[in-house]
Amino acid sequence: MIKPESSYICQAIDSHNNNGYLFTFFHYQNRISLEIFHGICDGRGALEFLKTVVYHYFELLGFQVESENLVLTLDQEPTSVEIEDSYLKNFSLTGRKLDKMVRAYHTSGTRFPQEGLGVINGKVRTEQLRKLVKENKATISQYMVALLTHSIIQTGDIKRLCNMPVNICVPIDMRGYYHSKTLRNFFLFFRTSILCKEYKPSFEEILTKIKNQFSSELDRERLQKNLNLNVSLGKSTATKCCPLIIKWALIRLGHIIGSGIMTSTMSNLGNVVLPSSMNGLLENFEMNFDVADQYTHNLGIISCNGITTIGFTRCVYETELEKTFFSYLTDQGLEVEIQSNFWEGVV
Repeated sequence: MIKPESSYICQAIDSHNNNGYLFTFFHYQNRISLEIFHGICDGRGALEFLKTVVYHYFELLGFQVESENLVLTLDQEPTSVEIEDSYLKNFSLTGRKLDKMVRAYHTSGTRFPQEGLGVINGKVRTEQLRKLVKENKATISQYMVALLTHSIIQTGDIKRLCNMPVNICVPIDMRGYYHSKTLRNFFLFFRTSILCKEYKPSFEEILTKIKNQFSSELDRERLQKNLNLNVSLGKSTATKCCPLIIKWALIRLGHIIGSGIMTSTMSNLGNVVLPSSMNGLLENFEMNFDVADQYTHNLGIISCNGITTIGFTRCVYETELEKTFFSYLTDQGLEVEIQSNFWEGVV
């Protein structure tokens, strides 16, 4: 069912009241929004689905569009690689031990009522952003994680920051590492970690450490060991024999523990390339996702048509973190257009 967009985003999907589906489409003015249960697919799979729906929408409106092999269309037969379980396909027996779990620093604030979520999107020219990160010899993801960490530290409590690290969860799209074209989940994540030592480090100091951590965590051998660890947990006899009700309880417990060792999440879906026949029909993409139990903020990044949208989602009234983040970008010479759903004005 297609629904008008609500002021409450990223709500739990009740499949019984949604014709059995675990995804929902919403509309607001000229915006089409997709919300989807992560168990179905990851961000890349959801993006491909959304591209197909929007492409077909333009077809129904009478526009002459061609896929140019950049969009999956309705007349294409689904292939086996699209539904491949790439975790199992690339699993091997060599594994690694679980990392030591240390409780992370958590930002605080006054939470919205009724599970409301505030959205503040900053739109910048992709060319300007790329030039800035290149000057710092970094990638966009590295720069964004470093700036998010910097903003959390600048607006945080130094006493707590000296005892608890700022850990940013960074999802990794594994398709490029294993030449996979699956539309199912195929991602891992790692965390960057910065611990203050009696003072708040500069952005440059943070960025240097973040770049080193990216290099270490994205090593192919380390990624393989992480993949093996994740798959082996699902393949273990104990897991298979465990009653479903206990599995659900353990998954919930794992979710709580996971949010406890992370401060926030930064996910970058990269640049979306569309068929030339869709030029002028589609303005850009935005990505906002739910906030975990012990988080207050998440950051989603996506680029299209020369515009990069940097989207903050939060569950608190306070907006100092976003102000610090975007003020730093403008101080570096970037032009930033700010959009908000103004949940901070809700009483």
